[in-house]
Amino acid sequence: LAKQLPDNLQTQRDLTLSLINVAGMLRDIEPGKSLERYQESLDIRRNLVEKLPGDLLALRDLAASLNGVAHVDPEQAPELYQESITITRDLNKQQPGNLQILWHLGESAAGLARLMPTGNPEKFSLLEESAFSFREALSIQQEHQELGRLSYDSALSYADCGPDDRDEWLAYAAELAERFGFDLSCRSLVTQDFLDYCCGVGGYVGLGGDGLTGDL
Repeated sequence: LAKQLPDNLQTQRDLTLSLINVAGMLRDIEPGKSLERYQESLDIRRNLVEKLPGDLLALRDLAASLNGVAHVDPEQAPELYQESITITRDLNKQQPGNLQILWHLGESAAGLARLMPTGNPEKFSLLEESAFSFREALSIQQEHQELGRLSYDSALSYADCGPDDRDEWLAYAAELAERFGFDLSCRSLVTQDFLDYCCGVGGYVGLGGDGLTGDL
């Protein structure tokens, strides 16, 4: 249907969501095919942004696909995470308080930080941005289990950098652990496990526009 209706933007968007869902299911089984599906989704979404310049939904979808490809393709990851950060920062200025934009921004900032060596000052600022983004997203939907986990992990990752407000972030993480029943001894920090949680348990469906409130 998408091939028959190349100019039907909703059909094209629906196709990208299906591709992302399939890619998520294949990620641990056939990573090569998973990357192909993520890449196909990214290519379609870039095309949609070209057809709809300035469209906030199209840009948000593009950020989600950039994060998806970055998550499974280490070679492209730095460039794609940075592009996603640039897009979501701008979207956040235009649509402050949007749950999905904050989610994407937190994910891409955490992803890029993971690739940087310890001691890189930009790593610190990215971990800070990720922690604040997930915290704000969780304040919008306070009982969201997946966001609770992401906010908890990002808070601890940022606190590990030794910011001046470290004690406040540790207290916040402890409050989340109590609220959601997290095991304080189990931490993923900004590791591959953390990003698996972003793209996996978070749905990648949720990241792509379904399953979370706060649509544009």
